[in-house]
Amino acid sequence: IIMPTRYWRRWEMYFPFSKLFHRDLFDRMFTAYGYALVYVDVRGTGASFGSRQYPWSSRELRDLYSILDWTEGQDWCDGSIGVCGTSYGGTSSEFMAAMGHPALKAAIIRYSLFDVYEDIAFPGGVQNEWFVSKWGEFNQALDANAIPDSLPWFMSLLVRGCAPVDSDTEDSRDVHVRALMDHIVNGDIHAAAESVRFRDEPAEDAGVSVDAFSPHRFWRESGSSSLPLYVWGGWFDGAYAHSLLARLDTLDNPQRVVIGPWNHGGEEHVSPYLAAGTEVDPPLKVQYLEQLRFFDFHLKGKGEKPVEECIYYTFGRESWARAETWPPGPVEDISLSLAADNTLLFADDPDISNPEEAAGAEADSGMDVYEVRWDVGSGEENRWRTQLGRSDVVYADRAEQDQKLLVYESAPLDRELTILGHPRFQGLVSSSHADAAVFLYLESVGPDGKVHYLSEGLAGLIHGPAGELPSYLGQDRREVAPGERVPLVIRLLPVAVAIPAGHRIRLAVACADRDQFKRRVSDEEASLTMYRSEDAPSIIILPVAAEEPAS
Repeated sequence: IIMPTRYWRRWEMYFPFSKLFHRDLFDRMFTAYGYALVYVDVRGTGASFGSRQYPWSSRELRDLYSILDWTEGQDWCDGSIGVCGTSYGGTSSEFMAAMGHPALKAAIIRYSLFDVYEDIAFPGGVQNEWFVSKWGEFNQALDANAIPDSLPWFMSLLVRGCAPVDSDTEDSRDVHVRALMDHIVNGDIHAAAESVRFRDEPAEDAGVSVDAFSPHRFWRESGSSSLPLYVWGGWFDGAYAHSLLARLDTLDNPQRVVIGPWNHGGEEHVSPYLAAGTEVDPPLKVQYLEQLRFFDFHLKGKGEKPVEECIYYTFGRESWARAETWPPGPVEDISLSLAADNTLLFADDPDISNPEEAAGAEADSGMDVYEVRWDVGSGEENRWRTQLGRSDVVYADRAEQDQKLLVYESAPLDRELTILGHPRFQGLVSSSHADAAVFLYLESVGPDGKVHYLSEGLAGLIHGPAGELPSYLGQDRREVAPGERVPLVIRLLPVAVAIPAGHRIRLAVACADRDQFKRRVSDEEASLTMYRSEDAPSIIILPVAAEEPAS
């Protein structure tokens, strides 16, 4: 099993910690079951030679193909190879899966992107500034063989750096030093991102657009593949649940997918209805046993063939279900209209909400003006930060934060409502500034008043085409005049959640997330107007399960 990484394939520990260090659970389990694990520092990282101006370059991909060739030729390899990785390594594994190498029999892709632009760097066309800058700093430290500042202080007392590669002819440390000299000219990923607004816009220095190193494009250019894929993701792992579903919808490969109640890496339980620190479901050992079963069949011919299906966890119900396809079973769209007095009205089925409260609210023609607050954010344990340090994802009660936002809320639900997939917003807005961004948060409010985060979506107003999901292409940039009414379509991140009866559905609107995304407007005074009328309603559309899914 080849395991590519850009985060040091192996750490060199100071004595005596080197005597106490043990390989992790994955290594111990898979070697015990007869697998050789080949960890690889990709080009320009760790102990490898070469340099890198941007991730997953064509040279890096050629390296990965040559590693497949090399591994196949070793006397301890029987000619059957799998690839596996998490995050950057998961994306590297996906590129390898699309290469069509004859010895590669299966791939496990864990917690990784499909579209560099939309899934991590520029969600909604807005730069994910915290991640891009911190990830850049983290990588620059690693490439200099230093411990990143974002890691605990004591790590520098335990870890000397990346482990050198053993050499039969030269001093291993001298070889490593020469490799590190190559890394000096590695590109600055944050500086490159600062020069980009659109997905087809070449970044300065790198000279290529983000699509040049996105798996979705590589698959399209490499043609179809029959390689079996096992794809793992977490609902609150940045936008990577969206990545997983986009991959499932796009590729013809046999796919078995799991979407769990997880952070980045699957080590934390992140249900918005359970207390922080809830034990992960299932434990890592069980996750690895399931992955082992997949490789046993495809690499060794042992056991039953893994079923092509989608296994997913539903928040609120706090249970697992399975389906042959996604969406699982019949799903119907239910619309809620923005209405007077900051209410949401069920347009299609008013009986879903409490009829006594719903009867007092009526749709009207009007608008709501939001005086923008710049001091709002999603916190330091949000879904986007876990992608750097695999931290827990905790959205504490958002009631206080929502007081700074424009909020719309439904009457209490008469029955449980199960959302499966991408909620969507469509409506008309105007802004005092042409380059504004709009952030939407889908939440549920319990009878006790506690606000539970469920999903979010965002969009820069300049991204078109008008009235459709944005393409993020430069040619579709739309000129928006201050105060001009423009159509806005936002696809929120997917989720599987059973909102309990008695809860209210809330949509919160912002124009900033100071904790995460690049601010698009420099002026302190700014406003956003949301329009609502019978001829052009602004609505939030929820994909709701029409029947109970199989557990």
